Amino acid sequence: MDALLHSYGTGQLNSTSGDLATLFYEAVILISILRPSSSHSRVPRSSWHMFLDDLSWLCDTQSGGKTVTSVGAEQISHAVRFWISANGRVKPKSLNYLEWILSELQKLACDPKLVAGDVEVQILDAAIRSSHERVGDYLRKLKIHVEKVANQGACVEEDVELLDDLHAILEKRGDFRDLCKSAYCLRYRPSYRSLKQKITQNSVPESWAYIRHYIGRLASWPGASKRVVEMAKTSPHLFEGYEVAFVGQNLKSPSWVPVQTEEFQNAMDNVRHSLHERILDRGSMVTGLGAASAASIAVFLEKRRHHKFIPTVHAEISMLEHFYLNNLTFAKGDRYVGCSKPSCYCCEMYMQFHPAQIRARPCHGNAWSQWSPPVAIKEGPDSHMRHSLAILRRMLERLHHDIRTHILSGLSPRQRGLDSTTGFS
Repeated sequence: MDALLHSYGTGQLNSTSGDLATLFYEAVILISILRPSSSHSRVPRSSWHMFLDDLSWLCDTQSGGKTVTSVGAEQISHAVRFWISANGRVKPKSLNYLEWILSELQKLACDPKLVAGDVEVQILDAAIRSSHERVGDYLRKLKIHVEKVANQGACVEEDVELLDDLHAILEKRGDFRDLCKSAYCLRYRPSYRSLKQKITQNSVPESWAYIRHYIGRLASWPGASKRVVEMAKTSPHLFEGYEVAFVGQNLKSPSWVPVQTEEFQNAMDNVRHSLHERILDRGSMVTGLGAASAASIAVFLEKRRHHKFIPTVHAEISMLEHFYLNNLTFAKGDRYVGCSKPSCYCCEMYMQFHPAQIRARPCHGNAWSQWSPPVAIKEGPDSHMRHSLAILRRMLERLHHDIRTHILSGLSPRQRGLDSTTGFS
């Protein structure tokens, strides 16, 4: 840590293989405290990219990050093999659900008598049943924020119309399919333009951003169901003789990442100590790291004092490494990895610096302290994961730059952003 913090002042970064792990991990902790969220990255996506993201979303059935899902498409002979991975072990439920969706799309692609709208409804109904608790969670949170802005009073006519539309959506709570379809249709209402405009105004209540976010999440099931059906109609050959497989746990968090609460606590104590010793007493750094940062570190420590630290290799990184290490060919010649959520700050960097040179993904910009780089379970002198160390060095340089920039900017620690790039999926 001392070497890392010294580099903030000198602008130099010189790490050996011995201290790379420690420097990287402590930098991730530090950036997650000082600047947990950077700017969103919205990249253009083709219909194929959206199809892979939609499949991933439909198979991600729980709130939070435990079931974040990635889908990749491999070209095998004259067919496509769809791979699925997750944050952790792929659950049989997700694998079976992916197989069922693809089978329904194959039937639609091969049988001209089937009606696309009927298949779309079948997929939507199945998705909502699988994600029933998640839909209910988003509905509950949406209701809280709608009530907040309603209690503050509507100042203009557009607010009244928008709140009327939002209350109309909430009234559908007895029918989750109708609820989600109403949220999807909101984008075609004049009041939606008012909602989009509010997000760009710093003076409006934060609840408007959450409203747009949860409306987008509820709308994502009808949107995904519609788009995957469209792919079956426009590209039926993709579903001829397809196969489905899952990515096993061939990667793990490296041994240098602490997994016990006590070890994590020690690491965080070292961060706090080094901040005071190396930065708070530096003249030009005092403005950037003052009482606000110290308070943020204290809060961060307290929240995790009684929790185990469980580092996670994210789903899209597992998928990327699976394709790279096994020299798999991407379907359609399109080097894109689908995922049920936009990628995080560390995943975006890892993919950007990876020798596979895959296409950029949407990124929500949030930094997670429990992000873990991948390491092959069977490590050895001939390990194929040497490229991961080279990537970590480049990531550390970027982390070093971003942390130093934040310190010198004099900004207080930021709030974590929503894990979507548009707020309306």
